[in-house]
Amino acid sequence: MFLSLTNSVALFLIVFKYFNRPIFWFVLWLSAVCIFTTVIAEKLREPGAARKVEWERMALAIFAVVFFLYATKVYPAIKHEFGGGSPIPIVLHLTKQMPPFESDTVYASLIDETESGYYVSRSAGNAVFVTRSLVEALEFLHSEQTAQPSPPKPYTSPLF
Repeated sequence: MFLSLTNSVALFLIVFKYFNRPIFWFVLWLSAVCIFTTVIAEKLREPGAARKVEWERMALAIFAVVFFLYATKVYPAIKHEFGGGSPIPIVLHLTKQMPPFESDTVYASLIDETESGYYVSRSAGNAVFVTRSLVEALEFLHSEQTAQPSPPKPYTSPLF
């Protein structure tokens, strides 16, 4: 048990010193959840012992620590891409020129896609709906390709 405790402390020190803080807080939060789960499993192992535990106080402390750490340290560090909240850089090839755009090839960000069309944005805060019938092709770009004035290369997956 002493060796396990020593390894755990070493892990936290290494992650704290050599990694960025969000990873440290995520490891700490995950460890707290694991420790709390182990404590609860031990309390539930014997049916008679489970009745002697003050579950209200234990649950209050556990939930407070777990949710506070998650809400203040882990969740703010999660990138928007993981929840679908980040616009995707694209190039729209339209069948004809539309009034909001200068040409039939448009660099934009895809906000949302529905059955009837696409919500795209060229600048922050201004979104335009483009029906599917007006879109000839849609190219997905890497984020570093969005500033290029020349037509981009089609996106190819690095896995293939």
